Amino acid sequence: MMKTNKKGFTLIEIIVTMAVLAITFTMAVSLFLNIYKTRVRTRAISQIKQSGNYAIDFVARNVRNAVSMTETVSPQSINLLDKNGDAHIIDCENGLQYDNVDLTYDTGPGEISISACYLDYMQGNSQRPPSLSFGFTLSMSSIYEEVFSANVSLRNKNTD
Repeated sequence: MMKTNKKGFTLIEIIVTMAVLAITFTMAVSLFLNIYKTRVRTRAISQIKQSGNYAIDFVARNVRNAVSMTETVSPQSINLLDKNGDAHIIDCENGLQYDNVDLTYDTGPGEISISACYLDYMQGNSQRPPSLSFGFTLSMSSIYEEVFSANVSLRNKNTD
């Protein structure tokens, strides 16, 4: 009787192993791509929130500490006079700007864009100081978009 000594794998065993490895590799690549997309989205959200909060805080602090606030000829600009007598302009025609400096700074890679910027000046009277309502929308590509707004009154109203 002839004895056969089989060594190695059959074709079926090799095909099954390759299929299992292909499925495992596809799942791993899909997992890593999802992790990367989540990281990009989280970074965009963080950058937009940081930039928007900075702009809101900066404008609000400067309006509160101003001694007077007046409208300009343009409905999208406001003049502020600070305690030192220095004049400043808040402008919404080319994004949110303070003395021609863009307040919605970019904190990293990715282009942050501003839209729907508005300034709404409300004249003060003997019962209430002048106030400013302002807001804008920040977005980064098609990843994320957020609306920021605030309403601020002068604290140091000029009583001249």
